Amino acid sequence: MKEKLSWQMIGAAFILVAAAGLIQNTDTLNAFGIKPNLALAVLVALAFFITTLFVYSALVLTAVAFLRFEGGFELSTLVFAIVAFLVFWLCEKLPGKNFINNILSIGLATLVFYLAADPAFFINDTISVIKEGVYNIIIGSAVFALASAFVYGKKRAQF
Repeated sequence: MKEKLSWQMIGAAFILVAAAGLIQNTDTLNAFGIKPNLALAVLVALAFFITTLFVYSALVLTAVAFLRFEGGFELSTLVFAIVAFLVFWLCEKLPGKNFINNILSIGLATLVFYLAADPAFFINDTISVIKEGVYNIIIGSAVFALASAFVYGKKRAQF
């Protein structure tokens, strides 16, 4: 069950999503040739805490705006948004612990993103997609743990 977030926490979520979008455009987190889909990992983790579609939609649009500096339309941008919204819808319906659901959702979101946005890359370099998925899971789990500590407090963190 999601708890209503304060405006300060919602503001922090916007800053986190914007920072993720900006950092994703650099090679800052490039590890051995693998760049995480930082914005997707952050949005998936936050989907377990954001209660309204309006706020989550604004977060997705923020991520898209920071990921796309030039004009024009790319299929990957649409796929990114669709995957993020599917996770938001799905996270309310998943049974079990949210921390485990977060891990599974990030891995699945990464796979679905590449299958839909660039199936040739997925087929030709599946190992890189899996490595990125693991990287995304590590980052998304850290974001989830941080958000959980802020929302529920250290003693009630939802692991």
